[in-house]
Amino acid sequence: MVKYTEQDLLCVGKRFNNKKRKYLLINPLQAKHMAVSPIQSLEMMNQLGKKVASRYPDTRLVIGFAETATAIGSVVASSISDDCFYIHSTRENVSGISDWLFFEEEHSHATQQRLAKKELAQWLGKTSTIVLVDDELSTGKTMLNLLKRMKESYPSVRNKKIVIAFIFNHLQENVEKELLNLGIKLEYLVKISDRNFSDEVDNISVKEATWAKPISLEQNLYANLPISLPNSRTGVFIGKYNLLCLNLAKQLLKKIMISIPQHSSLLVVGTEEYMYAALKVGEYFEKSDFFKCVRCQATTRSPIGLCKRNKYPIQSGCKLHSFYDSKRATYIYNLYSYDCVIVFTDTVQSCKKTMEELVSAFPNSSSCHFYLVDGQFRLWCYLPKLNETKMIKSTFKKNDVKLLLKDITNLVQPLPETIRERYIQNGVNYSEMLPLEYKPTVKYMETYYHALREYAQSTADAVAILAEKIYELKGDDFVIVSLARAGTPIGVLLKRYLFNKYDINVEHYSISIIRGKGIDDNAIRYILSKYAPESIQFIDGWIGKGAILRQLTEAVKKYNGISGKLAVVSDPANITDLCGTHEDILIPSSCLNSTVTGLISRTFCRADIIGESDFHGAAFYKQLVKEDMTNKFIDAIVDKFNYHLKNNKLPLGENGISVVKQIANQYNVPDINFIKPGIGETTRVLLRRLPWKILIHFKYKNSDELCHIKQLAIEKGIPIEISKVDLGNYKACGIIRNLSDT
Repeated sequence: MVKYTEQDLLCVGKRFNNKKRKYLLINPLQAKHMAVSPIQSLEMMNQLGKKVASRYPDTRLVIGFAETATAIGSVVASSISDDCFYIHSTRENVSGISDWLFFEEEHSHATQQRLAKKELAQWLGKTSTIVLVDDELSTGKTMLNLLKRMKESYPSVRNKKIVIAFIFNHLQENVEKELLNLGIKLEYLVKISDRNFSDEVDNISVKEATWAKPISLEQNLYANLPISLPNSRTGVFIGKYNLLCLNLAKQLLKKIMISIPQHSSLLVVGTEEYMYAALKVGEYFEKSDFFKCVRCQATTRSPIGLCKRNKYPIQSGCKLHSFYDSKRATYIYNLYSYDCVIVFTDTVQSCKKTMEELVSAFPNSSSCHFYLVDGQFRLWCYLPKLNETKMIKSTFKKNDVKLLLKDITNLVQPLPETIRERYIQNGVNYSEMLPLEYKPTVKYMETYYHALREYAQSTADAVAILAEKIYELKGDDFVIVSLARAGTPIGVLLKRYLFNKYDINVEHYSISIIRGKGIDDNAIRYILSKYAPESIQFIDGWIGKGAILRQLTEAVKKYNGISGKLAVVSDPANITDLCGTHEDILIPSSCLNSTVTGLISRTFCRADIIGESDFHGAAFYKQLVKEDMTNKFIDAIVDKFNYHLKNNKLPLGENGISVVKQIANQYNVPDINFIKPGIGETTRVLLRRLPWKILIHFKYKNSDELCHIKQLAIEKGIPIEISKVDLGNYKACGIIRNLSDT
């Protein structure tokens, strides 16, 4: 058994503008004013409970005091017996209770307390011992006030054994003797040395906690938890209550572990008198291997002065409107950065305003997951509202897609291919620059129109087959998450197909993923605040070597429940069966850049432009509005949809990476990242990179599908040759120039 000392458990704070008592005894292990490991906090309380249980095992009634001792009383009752009845005093109005036993806590900032009279009476006759529990005892007046009122209302109390259990014994010797002479037994953890704490805090200059400035949040109902807890203000059987807390913790962990990364840091916050459930859930989380660090604390009515002096316990804090009463101030102190915060309250009122204040008080609010479990056991998720003025504009129709991309228009100077390529080959990530957007020539646009006329049907058929596969896999309860930029028009086409055939309006978001940096975690968090992780279906246009698929698979590992299976129209690499075809088809949108993708640039992520709370960025090319083909392309494909195609399984052939390795060997290419196989990737090389040469599969040297590639190669002076390697499913391949050779 741990033996606690005054040095372990006692810090002294200064009450702000409280003339009744200047100081406040603060216990750093109590999980009230300071964050602490819930396991350590409950262990400390359990030491007191063990002392009481060993000496008064026949106790069946424990009464805790609001607000700071509500959790201590629960632990003391738990230590005695599962069938012990626990009830605590309150300063709140409780629905359905009108008959109260009132008593005074004279030195407090909020003096009036009350106990549910009828509920208390039911248990007085079933116990020979009554245990009263508080965090500290200094004058004993509050206890004596309650006992006086109880004896007046319930004469049988005079015949009961009375025990007062508390953490800090701050009683004067004569007061302690007086209580003992009255037959009251005292059980405590630490006897505090006799000193004048008022004088001790007199010379400390403190500041008042100021109101937290609310930030605008989206409040999303994440789940209805299939469990509820009884109200300990009206009394609970503590054993049953503990089991319910355990079940609540299990259910909650299942819900949140699918939307936050494993090994995150977590703060569990109880609200005012509602501390114990938060501690018990925190204890379960801390014992699991999911979180790397779990801490617990609570909001409080206590206005404590703030001071940066070394060793002063309350260094920072803020005022909030109470979760229970918007007219009342409440406080929270010493907040640090966490990956996740879960607030537990038993109010049934709306908590949005107070949560907006609370979230703003955390130093890393923009990168933290915030949840709340309310009095109806609904799990809410909170995220900053989308700032529409910061979001990228596009020429996609509003109902077709929501682009989760920050607008960086005019913030980044586009660079020509020669400069970008040198930066890239010297280690700068391609997403930290924007390319000069290619403005198609008249001759090149002629090849695009030809491709659209000739190959719209094959694209439409592949989209239809892919849509049927996704519908068979997901049903009608999923959300499309396309990978910007090439995946975005495909996501729109899938959304249109599913609406036209199955009359389902699937939500479609487009987000950024960057090779070498990963997925946009802020965008994923935003989507997870609205949808279950298993409902997410990632979409892209095609697979070349599979680099983005590998990046996606790695990126979603930290999100339990999200599948990294990527759905694409064309997969000549033979990597996935969730595709429309394994043929290297010409998807007309691959012929152009922004003018078929809503006039947005490729995605961008650089720390000086993209903050930690921002989505990845993109620029809007307003100057190309006359050349925009986005909705004409989409409408052309939709017009070709065949709603009667069968969902046939496509056999997988030789994996494309083996072809890439053969090309690297044959053409002495030192880095396979310089090799971009497939029609779509070859086009990208010609539009955005510095190509060395273009390879064409010998079977397709005269194919119309490659007209746009040949035209671009002519315009840019890039040699084309028939490949010395059998390209398998790939009809073309672009090879990037190795600048170290020049």
